[in-house]
Amino acid sequence: NNCNTIAFAHTEPTVFFEYVFDTAKKAREKNLKTVFASCGYIQEKPLRELAPYLDAAIIDVLDTEIMDATISGDVLMNKFIYSDSYLKSARM
Repeated sequence: NNCNTIAFAHTEPTVFFEYVFDTAKKAREKNLKTVFASCGYIQEKPLRELAPYLDAAIIDVLDTEIMDATISGDVLMNKFIYSDSYLKSARM
């Protein structure tokens, strides 16, 4: 009754995408917040479908080559290493 946030975490939420999508959609209707904690392996189409129903996402990238390239790029461009820097570089 006092819950205001649903977190999809501890088990990779992309594995049960349909459940996450349906639950996040219902949560939005009830004005509940949603948090998605994932390793980031998801195709663009389902991510675009889910995104409007998420309030926050925590991406723990397991691909060390992507992380090394991102961190190297940030260091070379004299940027601080924040998640928004990662997201910008991932979108390029």
